[in-house]
Amino acid sequence: MVEPAGNDPRVARLESDNEALRREVVDARHSLLVNRDHVVGTEAEIGRLNRDILRMQTELVASRKRIRALQNRKKGLMTRTRDLEAKLKAARTRNQQLREELDRQVAARVPLSRRVVRRLRGRG
Repeated sequence: MVEPAGNDPRVARLESDNEALRREVVDARHSLLVNRDHVVGTEAEIGRLNRDILRMQTELVASRKRIRALQNRKKGLMTRTRDLEAKLKAARTRNQQLREELDRQVAARVPLSRRVVRRLRGRG
């Protein structure tokens, strides 16, 4: 005798297995959708990061150019400073020589009173 389909343990087991497989398929589909979302998010992040890298590379090139320009300017200013310091030193030396010469001339000069007396006497 064959039992009705509703009471057959094999049918119940097959239905149970079928339901378990359906849940597994649903879970797998959900997992797949979540993974796709992660992939899309990751690709979007990669796009943003690549854009940022490009922007930073451009800024880096500009910064390097600016650094070179500033270094060249600094080098020029250092050279100019050395030249001006050398000229200043030469001017101070010349100034000191002129002061010493003036001091010698003042020291060697006959006082005004003697010059007036000499002139009045006709000697000078």
